[in-house]
Order: sequence, then structure tokens, then C-alpha cells
Amino acid sequence: LLDRVQAEGALERVTFTGGEPLLHPQVLDLVEAANRRELGVSFISNGRRVDAALARALGDRWVWSVQLTLADADAPGHDAACGPGSFDGALAALAHLQAAGVPVSASLLVTRQSAHRAGETALRLAREGVTQLAFNRFNPSGFARDAAERWMPTRSQLLGALAAVDRVAGELELDVTC
Repeated sequence: LLDRVQAEGALERVTFTGGEPLLHPQVLDLVEAANRRELGVSFISNGRRVDAALARALGDRWVWSVQLTLADADAPGHDAACGPGSFDGALAALAHLQAAGVPVSASLLVTRQSAHRAGETALRLAREGVTQLAFNRFNPSGFARDAAERWMPTRSQLLGALAAVDRVAGELELDVTC
């Protein structure tokens, strides 16, 4: 597949996402296969699989970035959206990846419950050393479709959250994409 995609156009990197791409038992082999084709690799991950050893292994390969998701500025808010222990797991992954020299960015996931704290979440990520942030809203796909009414932020919540993140980005020179 990498050969076919690369043959179809100028490709510099490939992004693995999922589910959770770091759960794949051959994830390091996939990174090496991409690297052999002179492709950098990015991941979009919840970070729960990242320990110090995996972070070092990723750091030894051509990994452009790992984008970690944060849904709120603290554990109760984030864990309500992403599962118990996921906030601590994401912050631990961030620390392991940074220690291994792997560039880390973040996805700020805005939900109906967390929209009012989006600025705080952006500030928390900046304090943790994140300089690139993707502003995302809850995506009602897969199993999450059943929870769309509960988690989908309103238009006004999204606009308020984006304004708050934009203020923090301006103050702290965060690079924010939507």
C-alpha cells in the first residue's frame, strides 16, 4: 500500500490513526517500512500505549510527530469523555515522547461538557511544552454516534471555545489549526 500511494504522488509522510494505531503489534515494523521508502511518520494517538520504551523506539526512527488528544484541562473532564485513567496516560505519554526527542503536538477535543474550558486546556497543553495544537470538536462516528446528543457541542459553544483558544494562542505563540 505504501508503494502504491507513494507512486501516485509526491508523498513526504504517512499518518497512522485509528482506533489506536500504537496498539498494532507490528507498529514499529510499519514505521520502518515507511522510513525505508523515505517517508516520515506521524501518529494520532490517545497515548495510553506509550511508555518510555516505545517512546525511545519511536525516537530512534523517523517520526515527524505524535499528536495526543486532550479533551479537558483536568482528569475528571478528560476521563469522562475518554475513559478512566486516560488523562494521566496522555500526560505520561507526552513526557515519555518529549524525553525521547519525539515531536509532540496535541488535539484539543471540544465536547459539550468541555467547551467552556477550552482556553484552560490550551493553556495546560502549552505549559506541558506543546507548541502545535489542532482544534477539534467531538466527532460522532462509530460507537460515538449513540452519544452525539450528549457530547456534540453547539455552534455557539464551538465559537466561544475557538475564541478562548485563539486568545491563549496569541499570548503564548501556539500554532493552532482547525
